[in-house]
Amino acid sequence: MNQYEYIVKQKSEGVWKLRRTLMICGYVAFNLAYLFAFLFSFPWAVTFLPLLDWVLIYFTWRYVSPEYEYSTLSGEITFTTIFGGKSRRKLFTINIRDFQKIAPYDEAAEAYVSAQKCNRDFRCMSSLYAPDLYYGIFMLGEEKCVVYFEVTERALKILKYYNIGTVVVPTTK
Repeated sequence: MNQYEYIVKQKSEGVWKLRRTLMICGYVAFNLAYLFAFLFSFPWAVTFLPLLDWVLIYFTWRYVSPEYEYSTLSGEITFTTIFGGKSRRKLFTINIRDFQKIAPYDEAAEAYVSAQKCNRDFRCMSSLYAPDLYYGIFMLGEEKCVVYFEVTERALKILKYYNIGTVVVPTTK
């Protein structure tokens, strides 16, 4: 059967590490502002601070810990972002045959992708240094796009099955 799902969790590095650090600084700033605003005028209001912190963290931390899901069904691949395991946002669905190129991402591929002048890029991977990192170039409406994603052996077989002409398989020794 050509149905497949795979989920990768975003590693805390680069921009994501910065976003998490800024989120923590925001939590601290919120606590200090709350204490400054209410400590002297309404001292009993401090008892609500742990509850407010819990609500704030519950509803915001998920946005700095995303997961990406790739699912294929009947020749279509769907990329979805999952925030904190609670909410999902579908990025796009595309027919696998509509990819212009699917290949491993390395230094040569980096130059090739930048030369393609893609309007949008979708980074659906755990890390830019993931061992099985691939990229796919495609048209989404009138925009040329690139998606970075991690590929397992089974996913690679499905991609080759539906689009054998554009899938580049690395050679092994």
